Amino acid sequence: MLHHIFLPVFALLLLTACNGSDLEKLTETGKCMKCDLYGANLIGAELSGSNLRYANLQGSNLRYANLSDSNLLNADLTGADLRDANLRNANLYLSILVNADLADADLSLANMEKVNLDKASLVGADLTEIILRGALLSNADLTNADLTGAYLTGANLKDADLTAANLYLAVLTDADLSGVVGANLTGALNVPFEYLNE
Repeated sequence: MLHHIFLPVFALLLLTACNGSDLEKLTETGKCMKCDLYGANLIGAELSGSNLRYANLQGSNLRYANLSDSNLLNADLTGADLRDANLRNANLYLSILVNADLADADLSLANMEKVNLDKASLVGADLTEIILRGALLSNADLTNADLTGAYLTGANLKDADLTAANLYLAVLTDADLSGVVGANLTGALNVPFEYLNE
């Protein structure tokens, strides 16, 4: 009996957290441009290859979700939970991920050019060969992150925590590394002159 009551209540809670018709559209078609999915519970959702351009995903729970090859251009993921999510080869150009939790997420080969990751957690994240050109990573926590071969040209890493992060072959041309904590720049490419002896 409780099982029959729980499911409708759960569905009602999910719909009150976001626009129900947008959530339905996403789950049925995999396409939901400009959708309002504020606070949506999408834990473990299979969204590979989905189109979520300009979507409002603020405060949404996307933990363990598969968003590989998805288009999240200009999406707002402020405060979203993306721990252990698969964002491999996703397009997040111009997206907002302020205070987002991306711990242990797979962001390898993703396009995160000009993304706002201010105060985001990327602890243990796989960022191999990611494009972070012109990205804002100030105060971000990149502890134990793998940035092998990452493109960080012109990125702002001011006051970011790079303790035990792997920066081998990461391109740091014109990157702002002022106030960075724990960075081992051995093997990184095009390190700005002023940080070479730090």
